Amino acid sequence: MATFDPNQWYRVTTGIDVNPGLAMDGTSLYHAGRGSVLFKLTDTTDSEEQWQIFPVNDSTYILRTKASGPGGFLGASYSANETEPGNTRPRMANLTLSDKTMYWSFTSAGNGLFFMSNEQNGTGWRLHMKETGLMSISGNTTATQNEQGFMFKEIGPIDNGEFSSLNVSRLVMDSGFGLVC
Repeated sequence: MATFDPNQWYRVTTGIDVNPGLAMDGTSLYHAGRGSVLFKLTDTTDSEEQWQIFPVNDSTYILRTKASGPGGFLGASYSANETEPGNTRPRMANLTLSDKTMYWSFTSAGNGLFFMSNEQNGTGWRLHMKETGLMSISGNTTATQNEQGFMFKEIGPIDNGEFSSLNVSRLVMDSGFGLVC
């Protein structure tokens, strides 16, 4: 089981042999409350690479970046331009607690890497990095896919009250796993 500190920024990378030097970016919500998720060259000072992994319970997490702000979360949505079966891509968005695409679970790949699945799509679909650095939610889980295994490295403390809770749809969740209305 993965354990993450909600007061740490993490850099997210793929398997060791796949595209070294790249990290997952979650952009600001630059277009109608939405942003992009992709891989680009690592720059630990880039706020798009600084991920918070916030626990909802013992096995479910919500992810956001410093660039997306406290109200921008990693989710997924249909994309007519996506060529993978399922036509689903990750995105950064201002989501509500009822949006099941914002809840992520981590499954060990057994080699220091973790597969990521969201509640909406289920464990039969995984976050996947394409050769281009773009991303999709892939149903190809029959073999270990290096492009679907992710590593998480602590890169610094958050120490920012805006990131110490989730304030979504009038509900507030604090890092002690409590819900306050």
